[in-house]
Order: sequence, then C-alpha cells, then structure tokens
Amino acid sequence: MLEGDPTPWKFREYHKKLSLLRATIGLATLAITYRHRDKDAFKSFADDVYAEHVTGRALIRVAKKKIHAFEGELDEKKLTWFIKKYPEGDAYIIPPPEEIFEDEEKIDKLAEGIKHEFYKKYDIILPKEDIVYALKKSYEITKKFLDVYDDLASGRIRDPSEGIRKHPAYKELIQFLKEFAGAKKKVKRPKALQKGKDVQKGSEGGDSLTVDILAMFQALKLLNYSEDAVSNTVKDLEKKIKSIAELDDPGPEDVYMLGLYYLALNYIREEKFEKAEEVFRNL
Repeated sequence: MLEGDPTPWKFREYHKKLSLLRATIGLATLAITYRHRDKDAFKSFADDVYAEHVTGRALIRVAKKKIHAFEGELDEKKLTWFIKKYPEGDAYIIPPPEEIFEDEEKIDKLAEGIKHEFYKKYDIILPKEDIVYALKKSYEITKKFLDVYDDLASGRIRDPSEGIRKHPAYKELIQFLKEFAGAKKKVKRPKALQKGKDVQKGSEGGDSLTVDILAMFQALKLLNYSEDAVSNTVKDLEKKIKSIAELDDPGPEDVYMLGLYYLALNYIREEKFEKAEEVFRNL
C-alpha cells in the first residue's frame, strides 16, 4: 500500500502519486529488460502474467513498515482471527515516489531488489548500475507527464495518447527508449514507397507511425490502463481506421497504416498491452 490518505476527498492526489510510482517502475523495467533482451529478460518479463509480483517484492526493500491489510467490514471477530493468522502483518506501507526516487539510498535498495527478484524468478542477472540509471531517468521523465493526469482527471483532454504525444517531454521519453533501451529498429515501408511513389497528403511515414503507436501504449500505461483512457484510445483508433477506409484512392502507405491501426486496436480490445509494446517495438 502506498503511504497517504486514500479517502474520497483526497483520493485524486493519492492516486496521482500511485500512478507516478507505477509509471516509473513500469518505464524502468520496460527499458532495462529491453536493453538486455539478448538475455531473454524482456520476453521473460513480458510473458509473465504475474510480473507485477516481481516488482512488488522488490519494493519491499524500501517499505516503511509491515501492516495488516483487512478487506471488507471490520467485524471484530473476523479481525481478531485475521490478526491471529497473520501476526506479523500481510502488507507493506510503501513511501511516496518522491521519497524513493529522490533518495540515493532507497534507489540503491530498490535496484538491488529488482536485480535479486529477476535472478530469483527468471535466472537472469541484470547489471545493478543499469537498473539504477533506468529508475532515475524514468522518474525524471514520468513526473513531467503528471499534468497530463491532471488534464485527463479534470476533463480538459479525453485522449491520453494525444496528451502524451503533444507533451514537451515526449521527445525525451522516446529518446530515452532509443538510446538506453535500444528501441531503434524501424518499420520497413512498402516497396512502392521506398521507390519514391507519392503518397496522399497528410499520410504518416512508417517510422513516425510506429513511434506514435508505442507512445499511445506508454500513455495507457502511465494512466494504469484506466477504463476512460482505454475507451478514448479505442475511439481514436476507430476514427483513424474509418478515415483511411473512406479514402477514394488509398495509396500503399495508407493501406499499411490501416493494418498497423487494426493490429493496435485488436491488442487493446484483448488487453494484450505488453504484447503490443513488444510487437510494435520490433517492427
């Protein structure tokens, strides 16, 4: 449990910090595992349906204390039984993200925890210095996107992926993934386009399109795949697909874009978010 006040009148601020913690850990593990994909780190982590348990156990290294987390009504009889069964507690209080990622000692402990858990679960050794750097850089980047969370919560924007792509820190996010994680492989364009065939005005190149789709999935991750965020992204993709399908004379690149949008939409509807990131990063 994140330290703070989750009561209804303070829930937005609490959830904002929880989102920042999740987004930072998510971006860092994405970057570090993809950087070491030659060790099967990325595939092992992405294919693990319980991957959040790995990072969850790592976070215990920076926990403040152990507590009893009791779900449901606080019936005295049930509570007494529960505490007797779990005398030492069954949950941990995790400090807010600023206390973790702005403290060198806590970053070091968390990095050591991630390294240990990856070795324990996947038999993969990740360099601690890489984990430390990924955690620091991810926090530096993700906290810049908190205003996107505010805009979405207040209704000023409805499409989180658009908010991410238009954000001043978007280029920094993509650059980090390219330089540190090595996500540099680009989409091959249709042969007709490679030969210089004209495309319809407004069409996106394959290179920028795959980066935009990756950013869309990063935006969804930043917002914890909330129902509104997923719904708005689906509507945005359906709109893009419709605009291409209604073209009188679609060119090769239009058809190619249509396929990429359909693929992204299918992954979202099936909630295969990690799989989508893996596929579009390797195109």
